[in-house]
This record gives sequence, structure tokens and C-alpha cells, in this order.
Amino acid sequence: MLSIERGAGPASEAASRSSRFKPPRLMQHLLPRSRLIQQLKDNQGVVTLLIGPPGGGRTVVMSECYRQLAEAGEAVCWLSLSYADNDPATLRQHLSRAFVLPDSSAAELLPEMPDALSGFIDGVHWLEDPRARDLLLHFVLSVPAGSRLVLAASQLRVPSLRRAELNGLVRVIGPAQLRMDDDEAAMLLGEQYAREQVSQLNAFIDGWPAGLRFLQRAPQFCHEYLASSQSLPALPEELADYFETHICQGMAGNRLETLMELSVLQRFTPELVAALPAGVSHWGATSCYAMAG
Repeated sequence: MLSIERGAGPASEAASRSSRFKPPRLMQHLLPRSRLIQQLKDNQGVVTLLIGPPGGGRTVVMSECYRQLAEAGEAVCWLSLSYADNDPATLRQHLSRAFVLPDSSAAELLPEMPDALSGFIDGVHWLEDPRARDLLLHFVLSVPAGSRLVLAASQLRVPSLRRAELNGLVRVIGPAQLRMDDDEAAMLLGEQYAREQVSQLNAFIDGWPAGLRFLQRAPQFCHEYLASSQSLPALPEELADYFETHICQGMAGNRLETLMELSVLQRFTPELVAALPAGVSHWGATSCYAMAG
């Protein structure tokens, strides 16, 4: 979730703190991604982990599921993590407030998650401190059979969650499932494109939700690309800026260099990045999109 820092003061600080505990305000019309939302609803008694690149729709899907459950009268709670949550004491405080846990300040671990509750935790990738990761892991794996817990991250930095996936305690919805299909792409791009053209544009952007938004606002680029897909026109400035700001600037130099070298051979996708040998970089299961090599 993006935030804009304004002049410091009690009111602005209080608003910043309270925004952690509710879904972000979404300014654009949302597509009804019913299939994904239903998966979240069906996964009771387990942890659902959404993994995808920036602009991949993780927070949007979570927010819509939160809204639907709340409107149905179910108990829901939300927590957006940030870098500050690498301090275990801060993370403990935020989890306790979001999930309305009994006081456990004298205990080493948090109480177990309450029953009959749907919890949503966004931004798990911010946690780099092993102590904070362990605290979160112990809590989320305590999800009772009558509750559901949904986590979202741009990449998986908690290896223990992968082990829990093998044991059936965690279900992963990854980049391939977050991609938009041609029907969803058609709803975003509008009626000005034929079905074959929608499929061509969606394949170019690899089903990336944010990318489709950018193409929707760049009809000139789309028409030039469709006229001659073998000769790629200059990318829309808005799309290129987003990719540079939200993806490339957060990469370590060796990671970015590795992907640039790979892009000589093919467009790189989340699956390609995840397949990088461990000796090449420290990416692990990083999910990232590039437009073309």
C-alpha cells in the first residue's frame, strides 16, 4: 500500500496508524475476479498465500474478499505490514490490535488466532528479520478450523511457509493464477478491440493486471503494436515509469543484471525468475515481470 507522508503531527500520525488496520482505498473500478475470491473463501482452516509481482492484483483480491465477507456479517480483520514490523515488539503490537488478542506482553509467543474470524495480512515480504518472521509464522499456523487467514507478498521470504505448504497447512496462489485471462483482459481494455486483438495484447503483457490498466490508457501504443507485433514501439511512458520505480529500483544490482542478460534470450516471467539457479543470484522465488528483452 502506497502512502504519502505529509507534515508531521498527531492527526496525520494517528491516520497513518489506523490505515494499517483496514484495506486501502481503491480509486479505480474493480473487476469481479470471482474465481480467485471464491478460492479465498473456500480455504477455511488453512493459510492462503498470495504471491505475485507489484501490480499483480494481490491487495485488490484480498480487499474485495474482505468486503464481501464483512457485508455478509462475518467477522473480519486486516493488517498491512511495513518495514517497521521487522521489530518483533512492533509486529506483536500490530497483530494483537488487528486480531483483538488478549494481552501477551509477558509471553514469548502470541496467543493463537481466534476462531470464526477471517484475517487478512498484506505485505509479508517486508519482514526480513528472522525473529519477526518466526513470530508471524507461529501465529498464522495457529489458524483454527473455523477461521481463514490470507497473506499477500511480492515474494516468499519465509521458507517455513513452503514447508507448511507441503504439510497442507498453506495453500499458495501464485503469479500464474493471478494473471488475467482473456475475458478479464477484454473487460479492462474495453470494446474497441476484437477478441483476437485482446488475446494478443494480453499475451504481450503476460496477463499482468497493472500492465493491462496501462494499455487501456495507451490506445496509440496498442494500435501500433497490433499493426506490427514484430517491431515493438516505445512502451507507454506510464508503464515504463511504473516498472522502473516499483520493480527495478527495488532490485539488488546482481539480480537486475542477471535478468537483463536472460532477457537477451527471452522475455522473462515470474516462472523464469524463480528457476534461476541459487548460485546466480539471491532471488529465490521472486516474482517479477518485464515487457520484453
